[in-house]
Amino acid sequence: MKYHIHILYKKVAGQAKLYLNNYDSLIQQLTERFKGENDSFEMYGELKILDFKANYAQFGYLHAEVFQKIAQGYRDAGWQGFDWEDAKREMKKLFFSKQITNELTGEIILSPRSLADADKDEMTSFIQSCIQLGSEYLNVKIESPEEYKERKNKKQ
Repeated sequence: MKYHIHILYKKVAGQAKLYLNNYDSLIQQLTERFKGENDSFEMYGELKILDFKANYAQFGYLHAEVFQKIAQGYRDAGWQGFDWEDAKREMKKLFFSKQITNELTGEIILSPRSLADADKDEMTSFIQSCIQLGSEYLNVKIESPEEYKERKNKKQ
């Protein structure tokens, strides 16, 4: 009997939290456990590291460029005291919320989600929505991620 085991592991902060020696040890332990039950037992494994979460570059760009410029746009429109945290909160309400429906009344409220739970595609979509709002309604020019990275690298 042949078994194939897939170990899927999410990549966290750019590094896998499972080391290959632990992976090899797991395959060995599983092989030893099941081999006694069936002499023709054979197991091989495959480690796949999944990289679904938004990355530090996206978060850095979002906080240092996007939220800062949106906050400035709100201040320019008369909302004095509006800072990047206010921008983050408002953008999450608009573009990164889940709907919660009251089953008795049908009332719907929006509950902002945590950006830490965003995958790369969700984060990209969120950033693009923020940039579009800034451009169309607040008259602010927000650099593209590439422009931001280039400017940041020139400073260093």
